Amino acid sequence: MYPIVPLFIIFPLLIMVLAFMAKGKEKALKIIIFWAFIFIFIFSETGADFESYRQIYTAVQSGRPLNDIHGEIAFLFIMRIFSNFGFSYYAFRVIFVTIALFILFYFANKITPSPLFTFLILMLGYILYMTTIYRQLMTMAMLFGLFYYVLYKKNYIKAMICAILAILFHISGVIGLAFIFLHLFFKLFNIRSDAASKKYFNGLSMFILLTLAFCFRIFIYFYGSRFFYSFVGFYPETVLFSVGVLSRLVLLCLVAWQIKQGNFSEKINILYCFYFLSLFVYFAFPFELIMGRLTNNARILDIIFIPLIIVEAIKNNKVTANTRKKHKRILLKPNYNKTRAIVASIAIFGIYWSMYIYQMLMQGGYYPFVHFIFG
Repeated sequence: MYPIVPLFIIFPLLIMVLAFMAKGKEKALKIIIFWAFIFIFIFSETGADFESYRQIYTAVQSGRPLNDIHGEIAFLFIMRIFSNFGFSYYAFRVIFVTIALFILFYFANKITPSPLFTFLILMLGYILYMTTIYRQLMTMAMLFGLFYYVLYKKNYIKAMICAILAILFHISGVIGLAFIFLHLFFKLFNIRSDAASKKYFNGLSMFILLTLAFCFRIFIYFYGSRFFYSFVGFYPETVLFSVGVLSRLVLLCLVAWQIKQGNFSEKINILYCFYFLSLFVYFAFPFELIMGRLTNNARILDIIFIPLIIVEAIKNNKVTANTRKKHKRILLKPNYNKTRAIVASIAIFGIYWSMYIYQMLMQGGYYPFVHFIFG
């Protein structure tokens, strides 16, 4: 086991407290937390791939052809620009990651109803992973732009531009094209997303699909590597079951329970369909390449998806309560039980805290925490 750095506990606790006390002060708190986020975690050597990217940056500085260096062309080209201007690796890290996080937070802030809870989920669920995934972090930022332009602006041209940019920074960005396709599929065939989320990805149908996914996972784990080898020429890293798989299964079940109980907007239902399908792929394939790269771009939807569900569920409950006051003699069944929303929220954040502490205790490569300024 690894030691827990106190700052990694204090900072998310502070965000949690501020999230409950932020009425009327959210704008200022968002700015403060964002720059604190950058100063604490980006001005540090935290991250499993910190040294790997230092080696890549050194290779780019040496003038080696970019096609001989690991990484997508857009990312390497930006590295070359930084190196040509004489920036050190530390300066590149701070500037590039700050820009990527700014883009991610910019679009997430336009979607989420609670930016501080979005910060908190990002902190607990992804910070140890995101401090060092430079390429995929920019891809995730572009994908949030894609989600925004598809769901809120219906602007498929800008969404496609975001998808292309995402792929240019990390090949896992192709999952953004799947989201555009899913949205167009529902639209062209006039499929109601709320019906799909409840009928096909919930209840008994959800149980059958997840059972098939895990059966397929077991089969692939024992017999699929040789087929993979015949196509790519190497044996992939495989994991049959893990704490990550279990925690995400529980999280999916809690989210599905919320979706089944309430009447949610089209945006939430289509996000849920995409979220479920991405986790179905995550559960079905035991390859680290898919679990740790491709589906992470969809799982990070947590940071906007869960606040959307919680806030809309409570609003639905308030509308029902007001309606009931006006019609006292009529027995109205509430659209959503507020108690369920609170219980599910506590359970969800309990899962995030458990995952976060487990990562700190068990995952090597993220420690020790070394700050550029304070050491």
